[in-house]
Amino acid sequence: GETGAANLDKAEEATTRLDNLAVAKEMESNNFDWNTRTSNEVLDNPFKEGVPTKEKAKQINDWVKGNTDKYNTKYVKFYHGTGESIPVEGEGLKRTSTTRRRSFQSESGYVYLANTPERAKTFGDLGNNSKSIVYEVIVPISELLPDKDQLNNQRSVGNEIGNTIGESIVYGGGVRVKGDISQWQIKRQTPYTAKEIRMATGWEKGVDGKWRYEVPDGELKISIEDAL
Repeated sequence: GETGAANLDKAEEATTRLDNLAVAKEMESNNFDWNTRTSNEVLDNPFKEGVPTKEKAKQINDWVKGNTDKYNTKYVKFYHGTGESIPVEGEGLKRTSTTRRRSFQSESGYVYLANTPERAKTFGDLGNNSKSIVYEVIVPISELLPDKDQLNNQRSVGNEIGNTIGESIVYGGGVRVKGDISQWQIKRQTPYTAKEIRMATGWEKGVDGKWRYEVPDGELKISIEDAL
């Protein structure tokens, strides 16, 4: 009857709220394991900050060659910075085009990736009024391509370098890949704000460290202890 239906609705609402709480906690902690999305091996970026040298570029090229196997695809972590309003988590990273790019120097048809979150933030801020979000991105090592735009910049200031992936990573600060990058290959690196968590889930953490849920009319907040 109506009473049973009402009770069922309440139970479903409570379940949804607790599911959202789990999401809120995950957003706050920003903990993530790529093994939950792929069974392929995911490697850390081999680049280490420091003075760029041809020897370091050669080491990176050897690393890329040694980890490229068409029968056993391995992924590597890079980073990308873009505007806050871009729905990356919902739509993935789209390749550059004449109408969708922040730098006229960037060649169309590619997604550009940086070695480190700091570099990605710098590049992202340049085209987004210092309001960019950084994402960690995994891509097949076999699909890495040199960022020729950045390599040309390096040659213009006197660096005698070629167009290898190693030189792109060591001297140019990153790489590029052809085409779009799917959602599952992307996770947010920039921490979520309390407001973003509240808007997405309805939950917020109080100054006492307890999670609370605000009902739509804004008149009541339920603590997690009450919910459980």
